[in-house]
Amino acid sequence: MRKKKILITLLVLALALSIGTVQAKDTPSSWAVETVNEMIEAGIVPERLQNNYQDPITRDEFAELLVNTVMLALNTDTNYPITKQDILDNVELKQNFVDADEDYIKIAYMLGSINGVSDTLFAPDNKITRQEAAVMLTNTIQYQCKFSIQSLDELFYDHDQIAPWAYDGVGLVVGNYLMTGSNNSFNPLGLFTREQAIITMDNFLQRFNDYFITLRGVLEIPNYYIEMGYVVDKDFVAVKYSDRTDLHLPVLDAWEIYDETKDIKDFSLNQAYVAYGHFSLITNGINIPYAIKEESVIIDCDYMYIHLYTDEYLMKFDLSRKNGYTNIIFGHYYRGMGQDTIYITPTIHQCTAECTHQ
Repeated sequence: MRKKKILITLLVLALALSIGTVQAKDTPSSWAVETVNEMIEAGIVPERLQNNYQDPITRDEFAELLVNTVMLALNTDTNYPITKQDILDNVELKQNFVDADEDYIKIAYMLGSINGVSDTLFAPDNKITRQEAAVMLTNTIQYQCKFSIQSLDELFYDHDQIAPWAYDGVGLVVGNYLMTGSNNSFNPLGLFTREQAIITMDNFLQRFNDYFITLRGVLEIPNYYIEMGYVVDKDFVAVKYSDRTDLHLPVLDAWEIYDETKDIKDFSLNQAYVAYGHFSLITNGINIPYAIKEESVIIDCDYMYIHLYTDEYLMKFDLSRKNGYTNIIFGHYYRGMGQDTIYITPTIHQCTAECTHQ
């Protein structure tokens, strides 16, 4: 009888310990509780991530969390709220993964936040490392972030463990206070936990509360431009020709204000968009004469070509040469992987016999 009581006691103790373990896993760490609860209330954290907060987050889960954060940022203090469906309806995606077809995966790819592990595979269930998370965040905010990369060798003793393809990305997220290290270590190969990812999204919202969609990191689309219509593929982003006459956009007002175009009364939305839709990207106005004449030309931005008035697209941004980050906050800057930051002055590309442009 005594042995039976001891056995029952041990079983009860084991059950209590197992319940305690589950409860602990379902509760964020003390340093994360307040922020996690705020992010749940804000609608950032989907129900499936509201548990097991210390578990590593997967590529799929991180993508959903990031897209939810972007959507909240897009709809904060705006007179032009948009939904995920608005993006899906107006941005045609030509690049698809066979193992991930969720809407948030499509939007994350449109934004440039994610790339596949191959042209056809996303590997949604793979756990994400801290350096991978840093790159995905940098891909998302590069266009609008502070373009200062921290000297990681001075900050982290394990800086030499950061992969070359992730080094600049880590520098930018650290420089923009989205991610930090601990005890002078960044731990680039360590797995990123759910609660760490949620805290990072809160950092995103605090620092990028005037956020615009930026397709593949180069084509900024304020909410009121979404209905122009766009195309995203692996190596290019394009703006479609528009026959809309019911859209009143700032480019139409700009056409009637600036000296180069104000006296031309018979013009289209397409002309206005080519002329004034990308003030920050095409910095010296060399596009305006071609917008007026609706003439095809190629603009060389060093890391990409911008094609105006192609047979298929109003504007086509050729990213086949892009291997780094671009930024417009302090002018038109580009930083290739492992290279110094350079200022870009767009020029007209003079095609030669070797050119393959159509």
